[in-house]
Amino acid sequence: MPERKSGIGCYIRLLAAVFLPFILIGGIKMIYNYLRFGNILDFGIQYSLTINDFMGTEFHSHFAGIGFYNYLFAVPNTSSSFPFISSHVETFNPNGYYFVATNTAGLFIMDPLCFSYFYFKKAYAVSRSENKKLYSLIISALCVIAPLVIIASVWESGYGIRYKTDFAWQFLIGAFTIIFIIYQNCENENIKKVMAKVFFVSTVLCFILSFAQSYTYILKASHFNHGAADKYSYAFERAFEFWR
Repeated sequence: MPERKSGIGCYIRLLAAVFLPFILIGGIKMIYNYLRFGNILDFGIQYSLTINDFMGTEFHSHFAGIGFYNYLFAVPNTSSSFPFISSHVETFNPNGYYFVATNTAGLFIMDPLCFSYFYFKKAYAVSRSENKKLYSLIISALCVIAPLVIIASVWESGYGIRYKTDFAWQFLIGAFTIIFIIYQNCENENIKKVMAKVFFVSTVLCFILSFAQSYTYILKASHFNHGAADKYSYAFERAFEFWR
């Protein structure tokens, strides 16, 4: 087995591999911002085509709290008609207007493996990695703190399922890392069998909730909406037009 390289050179290559894509993409974005808005740091927020004045917006913690609950823990409703599950967003009757675009279940409900964050300390204890302090810091910063900051920062736009694309994948990567570290280092086969069943149930639950929400949103559940189906089919087709 080849000897693993170490030293400052190894860390420099690692950091370069991590940050160069961000520097490249960020540099292109800054050039675009300068050409369009005249400022490399202006992302066009002052040109927003809405009635909301994003330039003079003040932070409201109760709206951020609504976002935390709905994005992470909102529980869907059940019904007697197919697909038997409907998404739900709770606004808690706030002092002020809270915009809701589309509904969905919370991330912890859609994938219960997210609850593995509560076993972070356990994963750290059983990990045999020599760099587990560094990895713990990375997971904490990129998979927990960053998503929470994103959720808090989008309160002014209200709630929309599309915003999950900004933070859900980060949250899930951290959750999967923690649960699989525990699984790989578990020596009790009975516990590993129980964990495997939990993985299976979580996968099935995620599929059911995702299907129910997609069905309700695109096909309207009450009847087959051919117009909506055609619209999304054409959009998917156009995405691959270039490669024909």
